[in-house]
Amino acid sequence: MLDGKLADRGILNIVTAGQEISKPAMIDIGRIHYGGTRFIGTSGRKPAEPYSYIPATGEIPGGVDLLIVGAAGPMGTMHTLRAVSLPEHPKSVTGTDINTDRLAVLERSVKTVAEGKDVKFTTYNPKEKGNYTGKADYAVFLPPLHTLLPPVIHNLKPGGVLNLFAGIKAGTKAAIDMDYYVKNNLYMIGTSGSTVEDMRIVLKKVNSKQLDTNTSVAAISGMKGAIEGLNGVDKQRFHGKVVVYPQLTDMDLIELSDLEDVMPDVAAQLKDGVWTKEAEKALMERFQ
Repeated sequence: MLDGKLADRGILNIVTAGQEISKPAMIDIGRIHYGGTRFIGTSGRKPAEPYSYIPATGEIPGGVDLLIVGAAGPMGTMHTLRAVSLPEHPKSVTGTDINTDRLAVLERSVKTVAEGKDVKFTTYNPKEKGNYTGKADYAVFLPPLHTLLPPVIHNLKPGGVLNLFAGIKAGTKAAIDMDYYVKNNLYMIGTSGSTVEDMRIVLKKVNSKQLDTNTSVAAISGMKGAIEGLNGVDKQRFHGKVVVYPQLTDMDLIELSDLEDVMPDVAAQLKDGVWTKEAEKALMERFQ
């Protein structure tokens, strides 16, 4: 495949002039994430036309239908909460995941924010209901399993964008229906790593209350429980993130769902089960 000839950040423009490829093409989807390679195309005869389909930024546009595949894991939870918190937010968000319990936690975490922004939020378990067949303007793909990617192409509307956020290693190929891709002017993007400026942008959003990162906290720990936290993240034990307080040297890891039994005074400061600044203050006072 010609994508193997692309340099990092290279673009492959597929101009079919009405012809069909007729079978899935093996695409190195790992390089889309790590190498910044891009694919554009047209079923017409004008090579310049596909360049007009490239979005100015990778940001989720306001008013779109958004699909998040793998929404109930730690990164999926953050993507979902960020999406519904955007000033120019989607009109609908569908989060898919194969873990029913995590989907329930995700729904509780997102519900208040989504309702406040008038965003229609739904969850879907493909393990129970079969492959999701809805259509989206923008999709975020999070599972690190390349075999799950090909059907997602067909969940995109014409002009749709697929954000490959999963850490699928470079050199990993998936069979992509490039006929559908080209005919519908689709675009796949992916990025790896964050700059200091990215971190400043997130901090600004947190300080201005545009984004509440507390909603993605699933457990808290001192240094004593840090290794358990790392192992738990590695084994996908938690639906969200683990916050480690290094100054609390003798504190074990505690999941927020168990906090009421272990530290009821701290749990009393949670808001609908979500970690808060007040809960953090109560935690620190407890260990003074």
